[in-house]
Amino acid sequence: MKGKRAGRKYPPFEIRFKAAYTVNKKTGCWEWNNPSPCSGYGGIDYEGKTIGAHRAAWLHFKGPIPPGKCALHKCDNRCCVNYKKHLYVGTRKDNRQDFMKRHPRAKQLVEIGIKAGTKGLRKFWRDMTPLQRSRFCRRRLRTQLAKNGGHGPRWKGAMQ
Repeated sequence: MKGKRAGRKYPPFEIRFKAAYTVNKKTGCWEWNNPSPCSGYGGIDYEGKTIGAHRAAWLHFKGPIPPGKCALHKCDNRCCVNYKKHLYVGTRKDNRQDFMKRHPRAKQLVEIGIKAGTKGLRKFWRDMTPLQRSRFCRRRLRTQLAKNGGHGPRWKGAMQ
């Protein structure tokens, strides 16, 4: 059933893929035109399943991804599908380590949480600007919505 889904015929993958991203000339990212509002990743039908656009790009143009590995972004741009320069294959641990290297504030948060516990996290929160707090909360909410099927954190207990 390659190229079909629920009885519908789709154009070849290459045509759908190339029509679905825009090149950001500043960063070199190939940004997916309609990323998910919850996760920020693009999605595309590939061999009968909807999967992450970055993963589909790697599978189609570069080859299989070994078990236990993921298609990762060097650019930290979730909607980027530039398989030539910005994607690579690695483990979730590799992904976390790369993120910590590129984002010292995140590393600082983890270290404070480990060393100082709750009091340290309160100080970290107080030291953030209102804009930083707002961005942090929005990212947290998007993560919760994605995990809970579109419902915020308060709904999780009610749905079980």
